[in-house]
Amino acid sequence: MAHKGAAVRCMDCGFVEIWTSPTGPARELTLHERAELCTQGRANRTITCFRRVADLNTEALKHAEPIDAGGVDYGSAAYKALNTARRCEYWFRHVPGFNAEQHLYLREASQAEERSRRWNLASALLGAIVGGVLTGAFTMAGVLLALACG
Repeated sequence: MAHKGAAVRCMDCGFVEIWTSPTGPARELTLHERAELCTQGRANRTITCFRRVADLNTEALKHAEPIDAGGVDYGSAAYKALNTARRCEYWFRHVPGFNAEQHLYLREASQAEERSRRWNLASALLGAIVGGVLTGAFTMAGVLLALACG
């Protein structure tokens, strides 16, 4: 479900992707990989935001600590970047087994369902108000007619 207003963490978002090869496609960052990121070590992977709201790789590299000659601790740095509290209007809870594009479809379907629910509620309320006003008007007209003829 989409999240409004409060701070969220990319670690829990379905739009986080992982690139394991510079030439290969991005894919879902699985629950296991999300948990594994906190372990120290070099990484032959890059994390990204499918919606391009956050530059997660750059954020991770800012947190990266050197671990040996020429290497950095990308795993722990990526973990820190993903756990940074932020506001994001596009955040959508991660559903295991779904890639970022499928999460986009789920988010849009959820929003359409919410709009439909609100429309139905507004229509029902408006119908009740109009029905009440018309009932009152006809009742009043009947009373006035009865008094006039009476």
